[in-house]
Amino acid sequence: MIPQWRCYRSYHAADAISFDLDDTLYDNVPVILAAEQGTWEFLQQQVPQWQQYRREQWLAKRHQLVKHYPFLQHDVSRLRRWAIREMALAVGVNRRDARRLSHDAFEHFLLLRNRVVIADEVHQLLAQLAERYPLVAISNGNVSLEAIGLAEYFDLALFAGEGWPMKPSHCLFREAERRLKLKPRQLLHIGDNLHADVHGAHMAGWQSGWFNLQQTELLYETTTCSLPTFEFSDLAALYRLL
Repeated sequence: MIPQWRCYRSYHAADAISFDLDDTLYDNVPVILAAEQGTWEFLQQQVPQWQQYRREQWLAKRHQLVKHYPFLQHDVSRLRRWAIREMALAVGVNRRDARRLSHDAFEHFLLLRNRVVIADEVHQLLAQLAERYPLVAISNGNVSLEAIGLAEYFDLALFAGEGWPMKPSHCLFREAERRLKLKPRQLLHIGDNLHADVHGAHMAGWQSGWFNLQQTELLYETTTCSLPTFEFSDLAALYRLL
């Protein structure tokens, strides 16, 4: 078992802190699995022909769309809507109804997708940090901070999609700098993903904190491209550590 805190680079106090959301502030995997299942059942109810589809075809359609429209890899919401529309058209739904179905199914997905459980210690941590720092959410996903009850803690929320590429691209980090009027060295990003969060922050010139909940050894992580400034495994202790 690794220590709860390990430093790899010289750390200096930040003037603002950004957080990844999915799998950093809450467990996202079961939420997405339940939302996927619920949306699939919704589509089967709305379009009886949908019964003929298997999940493998859903994944194949998404991959096909990304291959033909590479920008979709950075926009999970639009990719989902387009995949639903195209699969509806393929089973005989007319174009107008397919557009409406993709909208309604996506709204249903979002309803389920935002059923996130936030631990009390996360609320406590964010409330404490918000008294000391401007807080920013930087996410590749599409959760609603308002819907999950975290909006009050954040001064700014930035999401990939709608022309913004996903982390590890520097674009969302640069936008945060612009909006906060801060330099890269003044910012710290916290996240669970070594590639998107740690490498993205490092390439943008930020400090980074790797939230290693599973306490895996960095040496054996195949996604390691950049060393974090520090790693930690207890989110509730972050306030004390900083």
